[in-house]
Amino acid sequence: MNKVWIEIERDADKAVNHERAEKFTNLLVKLGSSRQVWFNETLNRYCSRQDFIVSELTDSGHWFNLDGLSA
Repeated sequence: MNKVWIEIERDADKAVNHERAEKFTNLLVKLGSSRQVWFNETLNRYCSRQDFIVSELTDSGHWFNLDGLSA
């Protein structure tokens, strides 16, 4: 499997984190992914959802299968 790691940085400003999560989701959509990303203020972490599965992003990033993405 061909994989790529995409990471999103956390900022002290929560509004910046929400904006970055939205941009991350938009990038993933352009790459053909259905994954959605948002910033969870309670956990102070980025989270994602794909196919009804919700998870925290490990180290603020995720390994993506390049074979499953279509740019």
